[in-house]
Amino acid sequence: MTAVVVASAACLVATAVPPAATPLPVLLGLLVLNGTFRSVGLTAYNTVAFADVTPGRMTSANTLMSTVQELRAGLGVAVGDGPPGVRAPTRRSSARAGRLRHA
Repeated sequence: MTAVVVASAACLVATAVPPAATPLPVLLGLLVLNGTFRSVGLTAYNTVAFADVTPGRMTSANTLMSTVQELRAGLGVAVGDGPPGVRAPTRRSSARAGRLRHA
């Protein structure tokens, strides 16, 4: 499992900062590898999460795991959006600000 995590991290970094001259087939290969490693990792994490659950409690454990995953995804979106009332600059607003500064 450690090898999958390391390979996934390496693919993620390579996908995040590719040089401008990177050929499209190399980028597509990195994306496929990244998706594959993430899928294998998530399968492993879910397997480990249910390893000690008895068959009689599996339904409740599955419900809890699904709820936690949904909450985690929602929290990621909320935190990624930033504080309320603060907007990230867009290209259009950045370009406009640049023109105003140079005028």
